[in-house]
Amino acid sequence: MGCNEGAWDCTSIMNEVVITSEVEELLRETKKLEEEQEMLFLIEKQLLDTQHRLLLMKKQQLEEQVNNLVSKTALSS
Repeated sequence: MGCNEGAWDCTSIMNEVVITSEVEELLRETKKLEEEQEMLFLIEKQLLDTQHRLLLMKKQQLEEQVNNLVSKTALSS
């Protein structure tokens, strides 16, 4: 791009173009990071849901074991 003598200083125009390009790149990177953060949030939620289900299953198993022990103890008495 050539520079002409005029109202705008050529260096200022070139700096503005560079800054605008850098800002656009930062906005693209920010959007990408926001999308990745959303994906990570969804993955984390799925993991927590799975962990909760597994804990409920373990609780049920332990309750069944306790009930079986109580029944065996009651039968032995």
